[in-house]
Amino acid sequence: MFACPPWPNYQAILQKMDIKMEILPLFILQLSGAKAKDLVEAAAGEKIDDLGFLEVRPIRLPGIDADLEVSRIGMSGTLAYEIQGDMSVAPQAYDAVYQAGKPLGIKRLGWRTYCVNHAEGGFPQGNCSFTSSYNFIPDYFEKLGMVSERNADIKMCGSMPPDNIRARLRTPFELNWGWMAKFDHDFIGWKALEKEAAAPKRKLLTLVWNSEDMIDVFASLFRPGEEYKTPELPCAEPQPAGGYADLVTKNGKEIGVSSFTTSSHYYRSFLSHCTLDVDQAEIGNEVTVHWGDYGRRIKEVRARVERYPYLDLSRN
Repeated sequence: MFACPPWPNYQAILQKMDIKMEILPLFILQLSGAKAKDLVEAAAGEKIDDLGFLEVRPIRLPGIDADLEVSRIGMSGTLAYEIQGDMSVAPQAYDAVYQAGKPLGIKRLGWRTYCVNHAEGGFPQGNCSFTSSYNFIPDYFEKLGMVSERNADIKMCGSMPPDNIRARLRTPFELNWGWMAKFDHDFIGWKALEKEAAAPKRKLLTLVWNSEDMIDVFASLFRPGEEYKTPELPCAEPQPAGGYADLVTKNGKEIGVSSFTTSSHYYRSFLSHCTLDVDQAEIGNEVTVHWGDYGRRIKEVRARVERYPYLDLSRN
């Protein structure tokens, strides 16, 4: 299974390039929190104080005769690391880290918590907060010989119509990544991106949802008739959620798309990422999120445009 099926491999086939690429079966073990560095050092038996953000180095774990690496990267805004290596030793690596972390109070978290740090910390995630265009390229997986990897689990849900694929896709500028675009060389899509760079239409901000409106959503479970869609906690959307998109309006007019809806225990609020029309992107602007699935009962939830990223803790 791929977090993101290999686009370069597809282009190499499409462009008939005479190159060879290898896909490595690797595991990734994520560790975050105030004691993350202490945990890595306890498991590896060495200091990593000088490992800078986004740097990578080899590492050893007890009882594992395989090449492993540790990188300093995290979506929580605080200390976080990833340990990765060959998939064949994944269970042993997991156990080694978990055993080393017991004296430090390690807690195991699951997939349901994955989106929380991303939503608070301002990290859009492919196939979570938006989907990728390769899911809609007819021969993509076939050319790669990966038909079994086609993500049939992506659900086109939310209050946007299921056939509105564009509402589930994002451009770099819609994710506030436009600053990385350099137009001093040729690349696929540069003409469209250069045109958008001259006049961006939307940008990414945080929405803080009205708590009373969300209380009403849960209260509908105890009233006669069709209830509102019940948010899953802490990540309110089904996973994988790349096909999720909620309509956002102002005075009845569409102004954006909301996704990555998350219940933040730290802020005691529901938050979401919203790709918003630039003329509506003022902090404090009051908007309406249409919560629910298209064709079912929809709750109009009041929301406030807020800073992005929303996390206000000390950064990594």
